[in-house]
Amino acid sequence: MPKKILAIIFVLLLAIGISAKDLMLADIPIWYGKERFAERIEDRVAGARKPIGLVLSGGSARAFAHIGVLRYLEEMGIVPDFIVSNSMGSIVGLLYAAGLSPDQILEITSSTSLETLFDLTLPLKGGLLDSSRFLERISSILGRDLRLEDLEIPIIVTAEDIVTKRQIYICEGDFYTVMVASFALPVYFPPVSYHDHRLIDGGITNLVPVGIAGEFTDSIILSTTFYENEELDLNNPVTILNVSIDISKRRRGIEEMKALSDSFIWIRNDVESISFMEFAKVLYLQEKGYEAAKAQSEALGRLKRGYSISSFAKKREKLDEAIQIAEREYATFEHLCRFDDSQMLGIGIWSSHGSGVRPYLIDDMTLGVSYTASKRDLSVEINGGFAFNWVRSGHMRSVPAMKTRLYCYFLNHWRAAVGGGVFYDARGKGFLFSYNGLLEGRYPIGEIVDFGISQTFEGLYNYQNSKYVDAFPESTYLAASTVTIELPKLRWLEKGLVDVAYQAYGDYRHVRSFLNAHGSMKIRDPFAGIYLEGQSSARFALDDKGDVPLFISDRFRTNHDSLVSQGHDLTVSSNSSKYLAVVNLGLGYQPVSYRPTFAEMFLFEDSRVGVFADLLFNGDFFFSVGLEVETTISLLGITELGVLLYGGLDWASKYPIWGVYFTVTH
Repeated sequence: MPKKILAIIFVLLLAIGISAKDLMLADIPIWYGKERFAERIEDRVAGARKPIGLVLSGGSARAFAHIGVLRYLEEMGIVPDFIVSNSMGSIVGLLYAAGLSPDQILEITSSTSLETLFDLTLPLKGGLLDSSRFLERISSILGRDLRLEDLEIPIIVTAEDIVTKRQIYICEGDFYTVMVASFALPVYFPPVSYHDHRLIDGGITNLVPVGIAGEFTDSIILSTTFYENEELDLNNPVTILNVSIDISKRRRGIEEMKALSDSFIWIRNDVESISFMEFAKVLYLQEKGYEAAKAQSEALGRLKRGYSISSFAKKREKLDEAIQIAEREYATFEHLCRFDDSQMLGIGIWSSHGSGVRPYLIDDMTLGVSYTASKRDLSVEINGGFAFNWVRSGHMRSVPAMKTRLYCYFLNHWRAAVGGGVFYDARGKGFLFSYNGLLEGRYPIGEIVDFGISQTFEGLYNYQNSKYVDAFPESTYLAASTVTIELPKLRWLEKGLVDVAYQAYGDYRHVRSFLNAHGSMKIRDPFAGIYLEGQSSARFALDDKGDVPLFISDRFRTNHDSLVSQGHDLTVSSNSSKYLAVVNLGLGYQPVSYRPTFAEMFLFEDSRVGVFADLLFNGDFFFSVGLEVETTISLLGITELGVLLYGGLDWASKYPIWGVYFTVTH
């Protein structure tokens, strides 16, 4: 027995000794590919000059300023011999190291809607956002098989390992694994597996890793994007947490800068007041970076040049072709071809207005748990949770629901989709079934307009008379063949669209046909923020009968039951007019630069407040007037939910009316 006790004590002491040894290694980084990295630098300079190192700091959206810095450096004929980066600075650094020019990086980032590249997911792997579509977007340009040690310019990406609690300096490995690890901000993105490590954003502990560059040269260009915002709410607990993290990583970066103060040219980008979520300001940010680099032209001019920019010419020509091909595949529907079997369990937020096709029979939002499976140009999605139909105060419903849809994209300009939903109305003690289909093609006509053609089909099976939808009896369907012309966004014109549709509305026993013309336009003063918008819809009966139906897409806000249900029951006649026209007018104020944040997590964009007037003509005249407020709520600036709240007077029913519209892009 004493021998067993002694053995146990010995093992415990040994474990404590090993643990203490590991603890004392916490300040020693782990390198991957250092020797090969140093050899590549030596090959570039051949002992004839000092290597030029470029350090790109983190800073989330502010790191887009580095694009402008690179643009000015190339104008000066300066190509770095190596790059050191972390966090968002690594995205710019990796793209540049892979051979892309600053202008090409700018083209990619400015033409991409970030909200289409990141998905809300259940945090089963440690993060709320899935970045696989972002990586697909990059790989569609650079190719799938890419490694750090093969890039045009040697690069070191820093990360933190939550297993060993040590810094990881990465000079080799899979390009996309390293890229996603570089911005794996805890909680928002899951840790990334690399060898035996679980990596997170290296900017968590050091925003400016200039000390690494100092190991290889004393000729360093340092581009920083610190954060200084005097308007932060320091009583908010989340803001306090963010600031406390910023204190330590800023302090570490400043310590390294002081230690190497004679070794670098400091390009301090004037973007320090910009929120880290302002990804939409890429053009502004890169311009500020260009200006900051230009301010250091004298110091930069004294650097001894090495590699010529012309050495990248052939590579960039090929990348230009790849960008154009990828853009053609992405631009029409912002779709990405998925080569790997992709499956994801996430947070599903769907809205009827998010697909780019106007709904006629049902307008709601569904919040729940979603499952998505994608392969190449096919995508299957299932969302189970609660559906919210809050469009009008006289008919607000929330019911359990499950929805599904399947998308297929083909020929770059076409997509087909089928879907359906099951709703349980506990109040009406009945089920409601919905089903829909879509075939759509879109083609740009030069740079003038976009031309679209679509065939849509919507149906409701309401045999138990669920009250979740407005006045649609039993089985109802609407098929629409539509031709659309959409104008490009111009300086004053924010949107402009005209379409004409042939509509067939029926209940499988009777069918009626209509011609529908629709148009919408919004103009806004880009300086004062005053906007004027209008939408009109005119529907004409082709069967020479009255009772032209009012649909949700007409956007006439009313609680007048006879108007809401007009023409829905094909066996009932109540209005002899052979047409129905709706005009929606809005006038208000949309601040140009007002983008408030909450706790540095949620960004409120495109906020506006205004008055509205809805006019309806169907032989009689009705109108509604009121006030509406709209904003887009963005998580970290990369996933969005649009919310419009309105309230006013419905003259048709002589009662107040209010409601909520949700818009989620999918």
